[in-house]
Amino acid sequence: MNFDDFIGLLRLTFRNPAQAVRALQALKLPFAARWMALMVTVILSTLLMILVIKAKPDSVMPIIAGVVGQPIAYVILQLLGIAIASWLLTNLGRGVGGKADFPDVLLVITWIEVLLLSAQVVQSAALMISPLLSSLIGLATTVMIVWAAIQLLRAVQGISNPLVVILGLVASFMVTVFILSIVAAAFGLIPELPAEVHS
Repeated sequence: MNFDDFIGLLRLTFRNPAQAVRALQALKLPFAARWMALMVTVILSTLLMILVIKAKPDSVMPIIAGVVGQPIAYVILQLLGIAIASWLLTNLGRGVGGKADFPDVLLVITWIEVLLLSAQVVQSAALMISPLLSSLIGLATTVMIVWAAIQLLRAVQGISNPLVVILGLVASFMVTVFILSIVAAAFGLIPELPAEVHS
């Protein structure tokens, strides 16, 4: 996939999500390549976050700033969370008549992560100009990507009711966060907040 293909798929995602899913599936990426794409995306996202934290330390919450001290742990937690969420979405989808298997759900989730990374790049660039502009871009892109995520998961699962997908996303998110919080606490990966935050 070259840059023009990427832009075309990006546009197609918001114009016709079902066709975008078919285009992703048509790439026929091996399962290992899907994991590799996800890992690269998560690593790039983490590196960009670290750069933003170092450039604008006052613009991020203290708990997010903890990423600087534990980038590898952050990447591992993200990958674990995405794997858990993908597995949950696959099985919850099948429970209500969905047809997608885990590799295809992972492929769609990876593409959603690519969308988030693209939005992160734009938002980070805007932050260097104006925090307000960055916040507005962040809000707009979040709404767009949430909508795209719902439509892409509907398409890959073959589920017509968007409410079912929304409920599945919420349930998967809550379970994933619960599991990750236990893992993070068990391995001491939750950064301590500065004293001024507690006061």
